[in-house]
Amino acid sequence: MSEYILKNFISGNINALSPDISTDDPVHFVVGFREDDGSDEEPVITLVRNLNSLRKKYPEFLSRGRMIKPPFKVTGGKWTLSTKNRGLIEHDSFFTSAWLSPEGKTAQFIINFLPYKQKVTMEKDGNKKLLELPELNAMIID
Repeated sequence: MSEYILKNFISGNINALSPDISTDDPVHFVVGFREDDGSDEEPVITLVRNLNSLRKKYPEFLSRGRMIKPPFKVTGGKWTLSTKNRGLIEHDSFFTSAWLSPEGKTAQFIINFLPYKQKVTMEKDGNKKLLELPELNAMIID
């Protein structure tokens, strides 16, 4: 479920951060996704809480800005998603997107949806920098 939330957040779908949390049912999101596989919900709730606080902290990008091509190339680990219909799908273990504010400022968000820290490499114009992403949270590069 973390991946679902992340893809929506990265795409600018802020509604993905609107869960209806019930003590009797798994987390059910307004957008119609239901997690019924018995997964631990606490990491998902933590991720939503952290991403929602970023949405509030950076409205110039995430509410009023527009998405642009990320200025930094980011590389790192891989993560495998097991699906019922499409089998195993491997992709990056993080997501990234960049935004342009109405004032002309840019920011790139690198989001770790996994419940542990991970290292990624950020590169621009041949210059590389190793970053450690916090678990269930994002790093902002501006």
